[in-house]
Amino acid sequence: MGKLLFYFMIIRFRKVFSKGDYLAVSMVILAYIAVAFVIFNHYEKLKYYNLLFFIECLIYHWNRKDIELLKLVKSYKAVLFIEYLIYMLPMLVVLVCKAEWWWISILFLTIYGFISLPKRNGITLKYPFRLIDPFWTISFRKYKFLIVCPLTVGVVFLANAYQNENLITALVLLLTVLACVPSFEKERVEELKLSTRDARTYLEKQVQINVINTLIFVLPLLILLILFFKWSLLYMLFLPLIAAAINTILRYLFFNNPLQQQLFFVFYMALTVSAYGIPLLVLPFLYKKAVKNINWIKYVED
Repeated sequence: MGKLLFYFMIIRFRKVFSKGDYLAVSMVILAYIAVAFVIFNHYEKLKYYNLLFFIECLIYHWNRKDIELLKLVKSYKAVLFIEYLIYMLPMLVVLVCKAEWWWISILFLTIYGFISLPKRNGITLKYPFRLIDPFWTISFRKYKFLIVCPLTVGVVFLANAYQNENLITALVLLLTVLACVPSFEKERVEELKLSTRDARTYLEKQVQINVINTLIFVLPLLILLILFFKWSLLYMLFLPLIAAAINTILRYLFFNNPLQQQLFFVFYMALTVSAYGIPLLVLPFLYKKAVKNINWIKYVED
């Protein structure tokens, strides 16, 4: 069992670092210890951050591909249990030093219960997004954006517990960036040419669908802000919606040049935020240019 655990840890580190890079591995271990030390010294303020070690192990377990192979080992549950305890050792040391025996008991039971759950491979999650733009579902599956849901819940609870609205602001900025990822993907030129819609209707539909999907994406945060009576923060949820709409227009304005789209989007959003939305006045002009570019692609390009 000891040798098996040793190889598991080597394999996990090799996914991040090159073989024999013991300096990098040592730095990661020291970072874990440093984080635990900071949490220990400011336990009352940072104790909930201790759960990050636990969440990391749950995510790692859920994404493992070797569970079926491990089941060939009779004591595979014990092996996994000990492996995850080793990964969470900084957290456990803090809890033991603070005599949090109740939390430790819950932790052990949760880990063992999670290990015992049947893990099905090939589960297809049905996302609630409108599939006229399939890149939303593709992006969520490719980049595992589903982790945003528990992250949103955790951040809102922490912001409410410590009365720190900056955490919610940072979360909104993160959601804004993620909501724009599907808009950086593009359909093939052939698909655009085969569309029966005229250029204006096509772009209008794409903008509409991206805004609706973004609204679905930020819906958990919207519900939580309402539940916690954070009415003054609701206006910030317009930022992801506006950013998604702008990036969809830029997708067709710079259809053949993704780099220009990315650079212009960053510049335009930064200017919009810093200039109190004044650059949005030129958005109708960008919209017309994007419609003209779609017409060029559909009817002029070879």
